[in-house]
Amino acid sequence: MRHFFVKGAFPIRPAKQIRNFMTLVLIFGLCISFALPLRQASAQAVCTVQCSATVPATAAVGTPVNFASTTTATSCASVVNVEWDFGDGTPRASQANTTHTYIGPGNYTWQLTATANTGVTAVDTIAGGYGEGAPVRQSPFTTPTVIARDPLGRGLFVVDESAVGNFVRFINTTNDTVTIAGKKIEGGTSRVLTSNTGSGIQTPPLPDLFNGKASEVGIAATGLAVSNDGNLLYISDETASVIWVLNLSTNNQTVFGGALNTGNVGVLAVVMGAGALAVHPATGELNAVSLLGNRVFKVTGLKQTQLVAGSGGVTQPSDMFPGTPVGQQLDATMVPLLIPRDIAF
Repeated sequence: MRHFFVKGAFPIRPAKQIRNFMTLVLIFGLCISFALPLRQASAQAVCTVQCSATVPATAAVGTPVNFASTTTATSCASVVNVEWDFGDGTPRASQANTTHTYIGPGNYTWQLTATANTGVTAVDTIAGGYGEGAPVRQSPFTTPTVIARDPLGRGLFVVDESAVGNFVRFINTTNDTVTIAGKKIEGGTSRVLTSNTGSGIQTPPLPDLFNGKASEVGIAATGLAVSNDGNLLYISDETASVIWVLNLSTNNQTVFGGALNTGNVGVLAVVMGAGALAVHPATGELNAVSLLGNRVFKVTGLKQTQLVAGSGGVTQPSDMFPGTPVGQQLDATMVPLLIPRDIAF
């Protein structure tokens, strides 16, 4: 039996009163797909199930919301069965296309499950919720905190913090469809690349994780930087104290000797309280701020860093600047940094 799960979150909350005093509902979501290990039934053609879900970005409390799905099954022993879980405790629906009415504001998580009889599994990441694939001016952004420009001129990377997670989203500012991290993004639209609501499959342990699927890894993004060739996105994760690297290109990449497939992520370096990031425009070297150590590090290899500034000591704005003997220069690693929050070349 093959299962596909697609999840989305609906932060539903009252909005400003309009003329007819209708309470508005903002519908957010993130698509997560993963395959459950199932027993091989018999030697046969590989059964594949593909599905997609479409849910509007906005709605109103007490007003029906459209839930639409598209599913296909190839070389399977049965047709695809669909089940919608609307996340509010009401009965589930088995229609491919249906409607549901939320009776009050709040946060709701919906799930679409597509099932077919098979002995093997496959994965299809779908669009749905959180304004996925919608025109960017109609997509709900909650609290954008960090932005990074794509050096190839395709668009912008944004960290968006919300009640349901931290998302790294790409905004296609061109008129053409582009492929970023294995996802096709039409001109003028945005899509989620990573989030901290992944399926939680993190094996081996986090510091050793490399070349994992972005949808299976929870990343609490706090900082962004893009390699000069536009092939790699560096993501700092203050919570996990690591720097992630995401392969944006359509080809496999080698990062300090580590193989990284298209759309996959890996732990590049361990930095306590990883914060702001910056890429040197000439050398391509990645530098990172340590929010817990009040220092700045340069990434020199896979899981390797070099201190470039900050002694790690505690200082106050009123403290005197460290003195140096006449004719000598003060090493940057000997200077205590107060609260480093950003970095740029």
